Amino acid sequence: PDGTLNTSYMYGYVMDPDGNVVNAYSSYTSPQFRAPNSNLSWTPQTAPAQNLVANPMWYNVNFALVPSNDINLDVLEYNNTDKPAVPGDEVHIDLIGSNISPLPTRVEWRDKNGNVVQKTGDINTLEDGEQQGTFIVPDSAVDG
Repeated sequence: PDGTLNTSYMYGYVMDPDGNVVNAYSSYTSPQFRAPNSNLSWTPQTAPAQNLVANPMWYNVNFALVPSNDINLDVLEYNNTDKPAVPGDEVHIDLIGSNISPLPTRVEWRDKNGNVVQKTGDINTLEDGEQQGTFIVPDSAVDG
């Protein structure tokens, strides 16, 4: 409250350029103000330490980042309840996420038995996946 820094009660985290908190291994496993060396079982490498002689600041406070490649796929205009797609309909998708995995990534359309009906080539961006992921319901599609 008085504006002084108390190095025994700190909190650290990493944010991406868009302001989202990035998952990380560090001694800060929960949003609590505490010393960086209070939870050593989760530190990614050398234990954090404090220079008590010169400047009482911490060093070796590391964060091992865990990038997230989670992507949500939304089918636009159609659903399973009141507006199902019928043969001949062109179905568009919206991919929502931040990053495409560096591994080969594709969009697959499958039938009710899990068989691949259509598959895109490798996609490198969300926009590329949305364009390649368009699906025209085949005339052979049956209800259900």
